[in-house]
Amino acid sequence: MSVLKILKVIRLAKDAGLNLDEVQTLLHDLPEAMPPSERWAILAKTKFTELNERMAQLKRMKATLEKTLACECPTLDECGMNY
Repeated sequence: MSVLKILKVIRLAKDAGLNLDEVQTLLHDLPEAMPPSERWAILAKTKFTELNERMAQLKRMKATLEKTLACECPTLDECGMNY
């Protein structure tokens, strides 16, 4: 594979949210005979799990921030006790 094609694959992997270790796995750590579709499937399943966990965390963060917008605590000491 040419350097330009490798760079395109790396860009695609980055756009999909893969980190450098995952890109390394995609390009070099899986068996060479394994088709690209299987390589992507292995990494995509893990990434989907990570994304779902991150989205749940973001929803919790948003809910907490929404609650704090209604904060009427007179001091920070009291803040957090009401949530």
